[in-house]
Amino acid sequence: MSWLKIFSAVLAANLATIIIGSILSFYLTMAFLNLSFSQIQDMVLGGHVTMNGAATEIAEEQKEDLAVIKERQEKRLRELRKQARDARLEREREANARRINQETCSFWRKEYRESPNPKNKAYMESACSRL
Repeated sequence: MSWLKIFSAVLAANLATIIIGSILSFYLTMAFLNLSFSQIQDMVLGGHVTMNGAATEIAEEQKEDLAVIKERQEKRLRELRKQARDARLEREREANARRINQETCSFWRKEYRESPNPKNKAYMESACSRL
């Protein structure tokens, strides 16, 4: 046999030994860490594996994230509705106060026209100063 054939056979055997040894040491390490084959696949393909070996599903995490986002959106919507309601109530209170002030001023103008005395004039000026 030629030395090239012998060298090639020894090289191929050494490479095969290295590959088989690497695979076996990987699986023995995973067995030592108590990880199953599906958990190894999850870890290699992007899943999440905790140290105690319990796999957490990505879909469950995404559902939880979506639930949190939805809860935040609902809370923000409630806050916006409350702000809108408070603003509307404030506008209504201000409009009511203006209307009452206008009615009071009109009343004392009418009273002063009917009987122009200093008391009615003072009341009219006081009521109309709030407009």
